[in-house]
Amino acid sequence: MCIIGDKLYVANSGGYLTNRYDSTLSIVDLNSFAEEKIVVGLNPTRVRKDGQNHLWVCCQGNYGKVKPSVVVLEEQEIVKRIPIACSNISIQGTMAYIIDNTNRRLQAISTIDYSEQPQTIDISSMEHPYGLLTTGEAIYITDAKNYVSSGVLYCFGYDGALHWSALTGDIPGHL
Repeated sequence: MCIIGDKLYVANSGGYLTNRYDSTLSIVDLNSFAEEKIVVGLNPTRVRKDGQNHLWVCCQGNYGKVKPSVVVLEEQEIVKRIPIACSNISIQGTMAYIIDNTNRRLQAISTIDYSEQPQTIDISSMEHPYGLLTTGEAIYITDAKNYVSSGVLYCFGYDGALHWSALTGDIPGHL
């Protein structure tokens, strides 16, 4: 979920039932609680806003025929569809940091012109990159490992250098 002004934006993924994936984003007016829906892409899971009040939506696809993507919206209109297998997204300044599970890397994309930056962080050694948080000082990524044992929290610099790591509890998904 994400709030911009007096609107609440909610990704409607449809849950874990593969034959019931949704493809909409609900927009709720916080004054009247009226809801409208717009189609963004199959299985939307994450919604983030950038400094220009654009929405970035991770659409997981159906893990088969419909490929995942990141959709950027301005004023409820799609302005860009980026073909990245996004499992999580965090925005810091003018950059969107996206966990790309297909290429097993953290990609940085400009929120101004939507161009990929040449610098990425290789996270191919992680089993299941899951949680993501960017701050002014560092990038934090969690590895859920096998989803039944302790995970790991990693702290990277924006230059891609690993600063430290620490064990977490099971399935560390949110920061």
